[in-house]
Amino acid sequence: MRKILIIVLFLAATLFGINRRYIQQQFNTNNLAVYYKLWAGLTAPALVFDYSGNGNDGTLVGTLLLSVYPGLDIAGSDEYIDTGTTFQTTLASSYTMNIWVKLDDGQGAIDYIAATDADGSANNMFRLILSDDGKIIFAFSPQAAANRVDLKSGVVVFTNGAQPWKMLTIVADATVNGAGGLKLYVNGVFDSPPAAPFDGDTSAATEAEWSNYASAQNLYIGAWNLNGTAQNFYAGIMDDVMLFNVAKSAVEVKNLFETTRWRFGI
Repeated sequence: MRKILIIVLFLAATLFGINRRYIQQQFNTNNLAVYYKLWAGLTAPALVFDYSGNGNDGTLVGTLLLSVYPGLDIAGSDEYIDTGTTFQTTLASSYTMNIWVKLDDGQGAIDYIAATDADGSANNMFRLILSDDGKIIFAFSPQAAANRVDLKSGVVVFTNGAQPWKMLTIVADATVNGAGGLKLYVNGVFDSPPAAPFDGDTSAATEAEWSNYASAQNLYIGAWNLNGTAQNFYAGIMDDVMLFNVAKSAVEVKNLFETTRWRFGI
C-alpha cells in the first residue's frame, strides 16, 4: 500500500510539472466588459473571440496579422482589431483597461494602442498612445473638449528598438473628480505622473459629466479610430486585452500582473 501511494504521488508530481503552465492561478474575471485572449489563437478566420461572455467579438482588419504565441503580431501598416462596439456604457463610468504589449520599436512612430474618437474634435474620446519618446499617454474626454483629461507616464517606459513584454494598465475612476482620477500602472507598479496638465487630474470632469460620454464610433485595438477612419497603427505583438467595468485598486492591478506574467516569461 505504501509503494502504491508513493507511485501515485510521483505520478501526480510529474503531471503537475508537465502541465504547470496550464494551471496557473487565475485572476478575478468579475466585471469584464471584454477579454481578448490573443494567446489562444483565433477561433475562426478574422474573428477575435470575447472570453468575457458578453459577446463583444472583434474583427481582424488588415493584411499582415499573425497569431504567434503568446499573442497577435501586428505589422503596423493597416492592421487592427475592430471591437465592433463603442463600449459607451463602460466608458461613461469607472473602468480599467489592461493590455500586454511587445513593441517592435519603443521609440519609433506615435502608435495608438487603443483609441476611438466620436468626431475628431476631442469630444467623447478615448486614446491610449505610445509616444515617440517612449512614454505612454492616455487622453480621455467624457463629454466635451473642456472635460478632457490627460495622463502621461512620469518616466520613459520603452527604450529605443525592440522591446520586451510589458503590461500596461489604465485605471479611470469617475468618482474621484481630482488628483488620481486617471492612473497608469506598468507591470503592476503605479507610475507617478508628471505635473499638470499631464497628471491625470480629473477636476475638469465631474461624475455627472463623465456619465454623458457618448460615441457612435467603435473602439479599435491597435489603431486610432478617428471618426470612422483607422490610422496611427500599432506595430508589435499584443495580448490579454481586457476592459473592466470598474476602477481596479492597486492591489488588484498587481494581482493581475502576477497571475498573467508567467505566460510572457517574466
